[in-house]
Amino acid sequence: MYQDNEDDCKFAACTYFAKNHPGEMCGSNGLPLTPSSITILGRAQRLLTIEHPNLCTYLDVIRGKHERIIVVAEVIGKSLKECTSKFSYQEIINIAKQVAISMKFLHEQDITHRTLSDDNILIDNEGRVKLFNYGLYYMTDGGSEVSFPLGLPRYLSPETILNGGGPAADVWSYGIILLELSIGKLWNNLKPGPILRRILTLVHANNPAERIAREHDCFEQYKQVPENLRNIIEKCLKIYPSERATFSELVEDLTKIDSKELVEVKTPRGLMGWLPIHSALHSSRSRDRHTATSTRRCMGGLTWRSGDIEDQYERIDKETPTPTDRQEYLAKFWQMTAFHEPELATHLHEINFVPELFAIPWFLTMFSHVFPLHKIVHLWDALLVEGPALPLFMGVGILRQLRDTLLSSGFNECILLFSDLPEIDIGECVKDIVEIPMELLFNETSPRINLSDFFSLICQDKCCVIDIRSNLLYEKSCIDGSINVPYSGVHLGQHELRALGLHPQRVIQEAIKQKKVVVVASAEDETAQLKLTVLME
Repeated sequence: MYQDNEDDCKFAACTYFAKNHPGEMCGSNGLPLTPSSITILGRAQRLLTIEHPNLCTYLDVIRGKHERIIVVAEVIGKSLKECTSKFSYQEIINIAKQVAISMKFLHEQDITHRTLSDDNILIDNEGRVKLFNYGLYYMTDGGSEVSFPLGLPRYLSPETILNGGGPAADVWSYGIILLELSIGKLWNNLKPGPILRRILTLVHANNPAERIAREHDCFEQYKQVPENLRNIIEKCLKIYPSERATFSELVEDLTKIDSKELVEVKTPRGLMGWLPIHSALHSSRSRDRHTATSTRRCMGGLTWRSGDIEDQYERIDKETPTPTDRQEYLAKFWQMTAFHEPELATHLHEINFVPELFAIPWFLTMFSHVFPLHKIVHLWDALLVEGPALPLFMGVGILRQLRDTLLSSGFNECILLFSDLPEIDIGECVKDIVEIPMELLFNETSPRINLSDFFSLICQDKCCVIDIRSNLLYEKSCIDGSINVPYSGVHLGQHELRALGLHPQRVIQEAIKQKKVVVVASAEDETAQLKLTVLME
């Protein structure tokens, strides 16, 4: 494409790394998760089709090695950050209007900028303004596909700092930019932490714009800003997102401003007359009085028509199974597996092979999804005799037959194994069912204890604390009177407590008899609790 001006042919590339998923992690369908770079590349295709006079066009998005993303887009002129000379109020209005028009277009496309700053607002010598890098928040799915935070701290809204916010966060950033153009750079010499704290303190201010100006000793300079422009800044810098103006409203306000004469001419007093004002005041009071009476009558009718609310609530069906019930069902199945096959349950837990990946089709279709008809008939006959708990035992029986194979398999091998199950002896599974007390199904594998209850037991010397962290962590800090049994040294093949040592054996045996054992583990020791529970059983 031919260009008259060589400056118009510039383009820029920015690059970043997408977030890496932990190895062998998969979704609820049992398949590995889609790499973040693939997700970003797919979402970015829409950005390549967007064209607007005030937006830098995206030219290409490339996926490289090691989750690298390269984004190529056009650029013009230089950014507002690079502009050293102060803009006149007429120029500020021109910049504000073009930015508001481009942001209005993005919000109509359901695209939130979130990284709006003086870095990515470009302006050329003719006063034309374009936004650069406006699609980063969109292509990364709200920043969830990257491991770094989005946006510069001084332009973040209070709700964004608190991990919230939506399109209204762009309005706040827009207001901060206009305020900087009017009074100068904000928090220029502060580090990100203090800046974020300063922004959060604004939630107590009635007028955040004036509060910021006072903090920078620029209040008199702020008061010299034309009133029309101040009103726009203050409409943007509202603490509650719902109270901020939208970009559609801002475009209308900026269009009404005469950029050649920003000083608003006020109407002299006395021209409106006394009689119209007095009559309007009387009629408004009368209207308010009648409205209050009508409101009470209307609410009374609504109250009578509402009927017996408690009776309506009692009629709601609370017994019919719902899709969320399968979570409890799978939890019971997992507890039974840990009870009957602790070593297998520990291995599956360590490789993140949870029941959601393989057991849902079993119980939803009562095993007809995985077994032929001649085997299902035998299973269903037993189900009619034994009762509704049989499928849970059947699931444990299937895992028991596959035990040796599963113990020697990793995550990927388990996925392939359950996608095409080998020959299973249904008759053997039915015979192998072991009765278990129902109350045990409702217990956790490792029950938690409330922190206040734990301290109460410690102070009264009513529990034995077993610290299963490593020796290094135990020496750094520990609970007075606790016993250190590093879980890394516990072997599941040892079924006797004396393998832990004479002192731990004696104390733990006494504590088990009195049912007052508390296990302390660090956050990364996810499988430690299950291992020690298995050993004590």
